Amino acid sequence: MKNNIFFKFILFLCFIVLISNIYSQENDSLINIITINSDPSGAEVFLNSSLIGKTPFTLKNQSPGKLAFLIKLDDKNSFSETVHYNGGELVIYPLFNADHSILEIITKPDNAFVYFNDSLVGTTPIYDLIIPLGLHEIKIEKDDYIKYERKFNFQRKKTKWNYNLTYKYGFVNSNVNGLDINLKVNGIEVLNDDKQFVKTEIGNSTFEASWKNEKSISRYFKIEPEKYYSVVYKTDYFTPVYMLESMIIPGSGQFTDDAQIKGVLYFLTNVAFGYLFLNENSNYKEKYDSYNSAKVNYMDAKNENDAIQLRTVMEQALNDVNSSADKKNIYLGCFIGAYLLNVLDAFVFHTEGFDMELIEVNNHNLGINTPQLEIKYPLK
Repeated sequence: MKNNIFFKFILFLCFIVLISNIYSQENDSLINIITINSDPSGAEVFLNSSLIGKTPFTLKNQSPGKLAFLIKLDDKNSFSETVHYNGGELVIYPLFNADHSILEIITKPDNAFVYFNDSLVGTTPIYDLIIPLGLHEIKIEKDDYIKYERKFNFQRKKTKWNYNLTYKYGFVNSNVNGLDINLKVNGIEVLNDDKQFVKTEIGNSTFEASWKNEKSISRYFKIEPEKYYSVVYKTDYFTPVYMLESMIIPGSGQFTDDAQIKGVLYFLTNVAFGYLFLNENSNYKEKYDSYNSAKVNYMDAKNENDAIQLRTVMEQALNDVNSSADKKNIYLGCFIGAYLLNVLDAFVFHTEGFDMELIEVNNHNLGINTPQLEIKYPLK
């Protein structure tokens, strides 16, 4: 019995050691590793002025930060490089006896076309590509991925590029739930099918939706690479937005809610009655001043005949004042009535909301059809 317990304990320890080794190997790629080599090898390696070894040399678990390296082969051959290290894998590989540079390019995904100064040199992965010293342009292209371009000053060293290509499309569908809604993205119509996704270029896209050909909205949404999105709609809800807009600027709520003709009419009617009121109010002030002047003249009359004449002038001026006051009050009443009618119309006929939202969806097990339509930005 004791032997069985001891044997099980030994097996348990062996299992723990095995698991530890597996975990250590799995996490090797997660460790910050700086590999320093040279051609020829045996060069001294200095980090921030401190000698740390000779090439080939591997520096593990290095903390991110500004690092100054000096690789010295002899008094005549040395190479210095200062890097802003952000973690991960870094390779420093000077070529002391070479008159060229060596470039290694690895992309994810692979099979991307690589161009050197506009000349095709192969597809990724590319190892030991000989590059003349100096400033040159490298382009990496792959269908459905964003093109990578970079001008680089190549020195006497081996350079390794690991580059994750960015897929230039996301996927969008329109989930109308039986509503009479039409959607366009960047001017291209999207089918009303919650299982049919279409390719849409990444970045900010213009989404335009119309409901029952009566209400329309436009929104900007950001599309990210290789993500699936569904446009969902919100309808038949109370919103005071249009009424508030019409309270601030008559007709603006109707105009915003796609009743442009009615909005323009309310605006012009309010502007017209407002102008007539202000103009007549100015006339009223002038006529009232004339009446006061005629009244003063009448009070200063020197004889009865002058008094009779001046009284007639004063009475006519008073009639003009009263007439102008009536017009002014009518115009003011019409302005207030048009304004209140505009607000009432916005409240009664323009409080039904329509909006849309872009949500990210899980594309697993959705039975998604292969997208056939590409939505691209219109040429400008």
